[in-house]
Amino acid sequence: MGVEKSRWVVERACGTIHAAEVLHARAPVIAHVCAKAVEGEVVMAVVEPECGVGDAWTVPWGQLRERDRHLARGSWSPVFFPHIPTLIASAY
Repeated sequence: MGVEKSRWVVERACGTIHAAEVLHARAPVIAHVCAKAVEGEVVMAVVEPECGVGDAWTVPWGQLRERDRHLARGSWSPVFFPHIPTLIASAY
């Protein structure tokens, strides 16, 4: 593995840990949004790479791919299914 690739891997790992910390701190907000979600909605939590801000909102299931496409490169965006204790994580 080249030096540049190694540096990227380390930076990505550190970013992922930071994103998890932000999401942990925002867990009450995410839980509140999950509680308000209705049938057919999922909750998308997002941590932006540059500012480290975490937020969450409901998204109709059919619009998830479109919303995900507009995230900044390097964002972390776990998707919560409010009525099912499952998590699908995606990172770009």
